[in-house]
Amino acid sequence: MQDVIEKQPSGREGITPSMPVQYLKGVGPARAAVFEKLSVRTVADLLEYFPRDWVFAPERIKIAELKPEEPATILALVESIDYQEYRRPPIFEVIAADDTGICRIVWFNGGYLRNQIRLGKLILASGKTGIYKHQLQMTNPKFMMLDETHTDPERHFSGGVYPASGRLSSRQMKQIVLPVLEHLDDLVEEFYDEAVLKENRLIGRREAFAWVHMPPDEQKLDQAKRRLKYDELFLMQLGLAMRRHHTQHDASATPCVRPKRSTAEFAGDFPFCSQRTRTPPYPRSSRT
Repeated sequence: MQDVIEKQPSGREGITPSMPVQYLKGVGPARAAVFEKLSVRTVADLLEYFPRDWVFAPERIKIAELKPEEPATILALVESIDYQEYRRPPIFEVIAADDTGICRIVWFNGGYLRNQIRLGKLILASGKTGIYKHQLQMTNPKFMMLDETHTDPERHFSGGVYPASGRLSSRQMKQIVLPVLEHLDDLVEEFYDEAVLKENRLIGRREAFAWVHMPPDEQKLDQAKRRLKYDELFLMQLGLAMRRHHTQHDASATPCVRPKRSTAEFAGDFPFCSQRTRTPPYPRSSRT
């Protein structure tokens, strides 16, 4: 848990649904102000800040298994780097290799990558593979440079795409959310017993939060959405039922008190109701 939270001012350490997001690792006061504008104030709010879209990266394979025009994810060692500034458009080229082969990776207008990709480092790249001059090539793939702190790195390619702001990108939000998901046992309570879950074919509430933020596949994402929608409708119906019960059994109507003045006296306050001033809206007909 030490890698998820920062020490709170009170000296307590722990993560709870009501804890301000400011004390999550990677947030702080500045980003907490950005979250505030998104109506995300607590850890519970953060868990319910659902992605607006989801991306599923291809399964990681060896370079020798790559096939042209098919998406794939590879993990390889950067063996050479070449920035061809004279090309139009300029090209940033990497030759990466694993124990089965080599792959050329290029980014157009990729000069900004000179400070990100380093020789001798591992790169995780995900994209569509093609053939260029009889050699495998990935063009403009997503990528991540790896170090010893990265476990299960593919999850940074897959998962939710969050509604972002100008000062907080979707990727930054994901880096804040993912560690919190490891503590769902302490943060999320189940509403129903096993019989209700089985009868309605629902997954657990903790699984629903885990899968809506980081779904293993589209089927599990659908299960997570269904469970959370079910909960939302259940809570809405429960609230309406409680309100109706209160109205029927606890609430009392304000009594209507009859005024002491007579109706004639009351009507006399209004000229259009007065017998002295009222005239027929049309001439009275006379019979002959």
